[in-house]
Amino acid sequence: MEIKFTSSHRKFENVFSALLLGAIFGNVFAALDWLQLLPFALVGVILPLIPRTKHRKVQSVLWGLLAVWLLIRFFPILGGGKLLANRMFERSELSQSYEYDYFAVSGHSAVEAVLWLSILSGTLCARWGHKLNAALCGLWMLAMAYFGVTPGAVWLAALLLAGLLAAIPGQQRWLYGLIVGILVVGIAFAVTRIAPEPNKAVSAADDHLRDVLAAVSVTYEQTPVPTEVPQPEIVPQWSTELKQPDHGVQKAAANILFILLATLTLALLFIPAFLKDRAEKKREKARTGLDDPDHGVAIRAMYLYARKWRKLSDAPAEIPDEVYAIWQEAAFSDHAMNDTQLETMRGYMKETAEKIWLDADWKKRLHIRYRIGL
Repeated sequence: MEIKFTSSHRKFENVFSALLLGAIFGNVFAALDWLQLLPFALVGVILPLIPRTKHRKVQSVLWGLLAVWLLIRFFPILGGGKLLANRMFERSELSQSYEYDYFAVSGHSAVEAVLWLSILSGTLCARWGHKLNAALCGLWMLAMAYFGVTPGAVWLAALLLAGLLAAIPGQQRWLYGLIVGILVVGIAFAVTRIAPEPNKAVSAADDHLRDVLAAVSVTYEQTPVPTEVPQPEIVPQWSTELKQPDHGVQKAAANILFILLATLTLALLFIPAFLKDRAEKKREKARTGLDDPDHGVAIRAMYLYARKWRKLSDAPAEIPDEVYAIWQEAAFSDHAMNDTQLETMRGYMKETAEKIWLDADWKKRLHIRYRIGL
């Protein structure tokens, strides 16, 4: 009796490695809201697609290129990395009540750093494949949990789909891929429908984890209470009128036109309502704690809320010494804060918000209302 051992070759393995690496980069820059840098990050995604017979020669050249590039352009690359870190700090402060110490940088562009990191990641991915992608995914999950910054549901679904496609068996991969794609889309749709708001238990556990990992942190639980702040101008809703079609037999062109008009009408009715609802949720979250009965909690919330407004100013005014001293006392001591300190911080918050709102043009006001939600 003759026994034969066979092994199945996973076809297109390099394609799925490149796809997963690209999905990781897409998630990172979508979370940073710097999608203009994504094309530079995708340069390294090409490297895992190189045929394995040429990997060794290409990698030798790339390692030498990366080493020389780093030696010659070390400070610009380092500065770009600091810009990326500062951007993450900024996005984190907009989504949660944490304050970070920013890196001092001299440059204004992270393109070179993104290119260098992209080629480095692509070279390592071509060598190690899914092992590197798994490590990057793990690091990105930890970063999202720690900084509280996540991309949209579409980007997360794309990352999940790319990861599952890379993990499924090589035989009948396309059939399994189709099934996995349908499941991911269904799960993403169900999650956004069933749980559109953050889960309080998960958020509390996430905040506790960040406090444990942080060297020095100030965090608190708050109950959303509405407060009086400058109200943006109300944007009138678009009105549309849909003409009823004839009941007779219509030509194909008329049917297509009707479908296009119906789709456009639904979009005009649905999109503004969706944007308004999304902005209200963000605004409610940003104003959490402003009227908390605990003066210390309210003062911390007001100061951080004013900081979010100051970030929108091209030339933010200096924080008054009295205001900063009140914030320091409320944040880093157990002293009971009095009514005078509370009103001082409230006046500073309102003055900061009103000044930036009045100085903003219509584009910036739309950005503040619908994108940031202050």
